[in-house]
Parts: sequence; structure tokens; C-alpha cells
Amino acid sequence: MTVKEYTGNLESEVEKRTMELRHAMDNLSTMKDHAETPRGPKVNSFRTCRTRIRTPMNAVVGFGDLLKQTKLDNVQKDYVETICSSGELLLSLINDILDISKIESQKQRWKI
Repeated sequence: MTVKEYTGNLESEVEKRTMELRHAMDNLSTMKDHAETPRGPKVNSFRTCRTRIRTPMNAVVGFGDLLKQTKLDNVQKDYVETICSSGELLLSLINDILDISKIESQKQRWKI
């Protein structure tokens, strides 16, 4: 093989690989744009659902904390403490469930 033939082969290999890299970069750019784009109705629905569930639970916990600051007898204090601890536990559970749901919905979006 002559130097000219070797150079020609090398140049065509470089051109081929350059085209492959450009194609890969275009695919990555498309995937990046897709990942940054809001997901439409599903995401909005998820956000609405999350707000509708968390807001009342935050209110229960908040009002329980306010109630703790008032004059209560021992039985009432126990009841309020139960309300507050149960509300916090439920809020934590709701957050975990919603986080898992969000992760699962993202996994489904990435299936090709």
C-alpha cells in the first residue's frame, strides 16, 4: 500500500467516524431536549394530585401544632399529640408514595 492510498484510507475512516460522532451528538441533543421538556398533562395531573393530597395533610399537622399551644387537659393533650404524630406519619407516607410514583412514571418515559 502506498502512502497516498494509506492517507486516502485514513481520511475516509476519519470522515466516517466524524459522521458517526455527529449523529451520536445529534441523538444526545434530541434526548436532552426531550428530557428538559415538560411532560404535559401527566406531569400537570401529578402536580395537582400531589398538591391536593399534601395541602390538607399539612393543614392537619399545622392546626394540631397550634392546638398544642392552647390550654388543654392531659387527655386532650394526648389526643392532640396522637393527631399530630399520625398526621406527620401520614404526610411522610404520602410523600414516599408520590415520590415512588414519580420515579415509576419517569422510568416508563425512558423506555424505548
